Amino acid sequence: MNTQPGLPRRLGRYWMLRRLATGGLAEVYLGLQQGPSGFRKPVAVKKLHEHVAEKEGLVRTLAEEARLTSQLNHHHIAQVHEFHKEADEGFLIYEFVPGVTLGDLLRRQEGGEKPPGGPAEQVPITLEEASAIALGIARALEHAESRLDREGQPLGLVHRDISPPNVMITFDGVVKVIDFGIAKARDQTERTETGVVKGKFRYMSPEQFAGDEAVDIRTDLYALGAVLFELLAGRPLYRADSDLGLMAKVQQGDHPDLREALPDQPESLYLVLERLLALEPEARYGSAGEVVGALRGLQRALGLSASSEDLLRPLLARRFPGEGETLNRELASLEAPEEDLPATVVAGHETRTLVGVEEQVTVLDATREMLPRSGPGWDDSLSDLRDHSQASGMTQQASSSLASTMGLVVLGLVMTGASFFLVRGLKPPPPPVLKKDPVKHTLTIACPSGATVTIQGPGRSGEVQSCPALERVVPGSYDLTIQREGYVEERRQIKVMGELRVPRSGEFPLQPVVGHLEITAEPKDAVVMVAGKDYAGKVALKPGPHKVTVEKKGYVKQEHDVQVLPGETKQFTVKLERPAKGTLTVYPPRSGWGHLYLKGGRRLCTLPPPCKRIRLNAGRHKLEYRSVGPPLVHMVTIRAGVNSVLDLGK
Repeated sequence: MNTQPGLPRRLGRYWMLRRLATGGLAEVYLGLQQGPSGFRKPVAVKKLHEHVAEKEGLVRTLAEEARLTSQLNHHHIAQVHEFHKEADEGFLIYEFVPGVTLGDLLRRQEGGEKPPGGPAEQVPITLEEASAIALGIARALEHAESRLDREGQPLGLVHRDISPPNVMITFDGVVKVIDFGIAKARDQTERTETGVVKGKFRYMSPEQFAGDEAVDIRTDLYALGAVLFELLAGRPLYRADSDLGLMAKVQQGDHPDLREALPDQPESLYLVLERLLALEPEARYGSAGEVVGALRGLQRALGLSASSEDLLRPLLARRFPGEGETLNRELASLEAPEEDLPATVVAGHETRTLVGVEEQVTVLDATREMLPRSGPGWDDSLSDLRDHSQASGMTQQASSSLASTMGLVVLGLVMTGASFFLVRGLKPPPPPVLKKDPVKHTLTIACPSGATVTIQGPGRSGEVQSCPALERVVPGSYDLTIQREGYVEERRQIKVMGELRVPRSGEFPLQPVVGHLEITAEPKDAVVMVAGKDYAGKVALKPGPHKVTVEKKGYVKQEHDVQVLPGETKQFTVKLERPAKGTLTVYPPRSGWGHLYLKGGRRLCTLPPPCKRIRLNAGRHKLEYRSVGPPLVHMVTIRAGVNSVLDLGK
């Protein structure tokens, strides 16, 4: 699968398989995390360029940022797994996002073709789709903004580089912000001698150009506004012939008039963009949570009921036909290379590799000399004893035998003790005791795509993960919480004793969030309609406004927009009123006779004689006098409680 030199390459528990892209800070590789029992998980590996890895200060900054941003666990943020340093090289391990960047999305037409105008031409998307993407980015920033340190103080995490290349959409329609935590290090490595940051000028806030180190979330919100404009217009917010010209335009806010560049859009969109793109940070939204609320209000005004994933999944299918299926097949076939690691014996040392940990054990050769080679040997001691006995002139056999026997006994004891201590001194240290990993089982959580699951239990502190999820867990009891916007939260307690899939078949059936509407009408026999359907008692409805119509013959019809809240029962009472009445007296013409009709065809009376005190609803009425020839039309105004007069003889 790979012809790139030096690949595949192992990095601890990860493998680098093939290069995907190259940027100014790092190269990106498709990687694989592999574990026991066939566990496989694709990852993204960012390998720092040599000129970055050589700067120890930058590497430390990057490692610290990775440590901080590893605390970000959110549906719309690509997870940072770890920072890995090997020799003089640095690596960032990220969640692999199976999708495309916003930059790629804008450079594709429907059907997958690239725009005819070249790589600089972009194809805009609809307001519904753009608002879904912007909402995903805003929610990611809201999560980062809310993170606290150990003392309960805000971490102050700022992305610093929200731009089309750093926002991805998966083929399932999920928005993911990537590269959280490396923009600060990128700023340091890309600064010029004058201190000006090179990079994506079009999305940088004016305070970033000023070199303000204390930038906050409002810088990211400014960049979000620039991205939202580009998605809708199919062109960047700022354009210039040079970087200096571009910087000047950004600092002066010299961008096109929003209403001219984005015609026929709702006024609420212009208000959101104007506040996001304000030159002064104080004039922008104060938090990402405020932007989330503004974008949701915009979507409600558009009448959007579909989820963001349901809007974006078809968009990617149209612009990248078949590419999602191709990528899924490749990911499903990923395998780590098999390693051949036999035990070898070299120069009296045995090297064994167990789960990537090398253990060296000295091999003792039984034929090696057990005694030191320097100093007097034990043979010299024997000679000393032998010479001493001969010099003493002991000639008696008994004395000689006794002396020899005693010498041998003493010699044996000395040799035994010396051998014990020497052998003990030469004995190699015992091999290190390898700590056995706890037994783990595969837990598959079949929750719907677009939802998130929180797992709490042994060794789990409640990390939020995208659905569906595949985890390796130790035996024990776990609490699962599955959430998706617009649906009722699902809670489930499970016990893991072996390989487990929950639920055993299908996936978790999440129920849509609903509210209830209960209507009381007077008179009781009035006809009640809710959203065009007959009302037959307490009814469950999606949260939001619903049109209620109540009418009965002889009463004034009423129409109301009733707001239904999630999880609540709305009590609504309607009392119909009879219309106000007045009277009309009509005098006949001077000659002839005829009939008087009310508009709609109802005959009121025949003239002559005069028609006195005809009861009519208050208001203007059109009357027709029909006799010989065309009808004569008269407009009369009836006032409640007043007798009006119409004289046809005048």
